[in-house]
Amino acid sequence: MQSKAFFFDPKNAQKLSGTLFLTKECLTFAFDDFEQSHLEWVLQLVDIQKVIIYKIYNIANVGIHIFSKNDKQDIFILENPELWIFQLTDNN
Repeated sequence: MQSKAFFFDPKNAQKLSGTLFLTKECLTFAFDDFEQSHLEWVLQLVDIQKVIIYKIYNIANVGIHIFSKNDKQDIFILENPELWIFQLTDNN
């Protein structure tokens, strides 16, 4: 499964575009601005604690908020966040 997405930092209101990929083992985000480099974000599915819908101003479902077992959090803005949550919680 894959989708165009934005890696989002709500603290600084910054977003980086790229593609989010889901495999049987991990979730990977390849940054558009670094497509010629080896830079990418990777999270093993076994390291995911929970995934919830991310809302802007508590109104619109616009993405997924991932909590990992090492106390890190990541937010991705993308289409059809409900499907991503279903796939991630089904695999985890």
